Amino acid sequence: SNGADFDRHTAGFVPEGTLIDLGTLGGHESRAFGENDAGKVVGSSFIEGNEYSRAFVYEDGAMRTLGTLGGERSIARAINREGLIVGHSQTSHGWLWHAFAYWNGELLDLNDLLPVSSGWTLVQANAVSDAGHVVGYGYLNGDWRAYRLDLPFGVPEPATLALLGLGLAGVAWNRCCTHGHLRRWLVDSPGG
Repeated sequence: SNGADFDRHTAGFVPEGTLIDLGTLGGHESRAFGENDAGKVVGSSFIEGNEYSRAFVYEDGAMRTLGTLGGERSIARAINREGLIVGHSQTSHGWLWHAFAYWNGELLDLNDLLPVSSGWTLVQANAVSDAGHVVGYGYLNGDWRAYRLDLPFGVPEPATLALLGLGLAGVAWNRCCTHGHLRRWLVDSPGG
């Protein structure tokens, strides 16, 4: 049998130990690279005609494409618990690849978040934390460099959430006590 006679599909595992064929986007092959705790899987799959592969997310029993940044190919590498997906895509310049984030139905070129004068070209995004920290590699003034980019739309770190909780508790306590003192002052004051 030659390579054209078989399909290679991505398979995922569920807690019961079952193997699931995630399918393809119409082509003969798909590959998974990441999964979050909600069971959403990301990767790349060939589209119909098997000429190009596209980034996908698999959720609710179906695989759907995330699109590209104007080129023909894209790959999703990771997904965090909130569903923030990162990867890389060809741009409209064809050979040029850029790192992307997919958030709330929108594919964003991570380079668009950087100042033009930064000297960076972010080529790949390979992982994303639950706090929205993206790691990958790119060019800094023409030299390959690893990077970490902290996105403005991630989930706050636990320490930040704890401080926010303490702050809100303090505000609530202050309002409670202030209103209680005001109420006692109004009731106990002459003519109250």
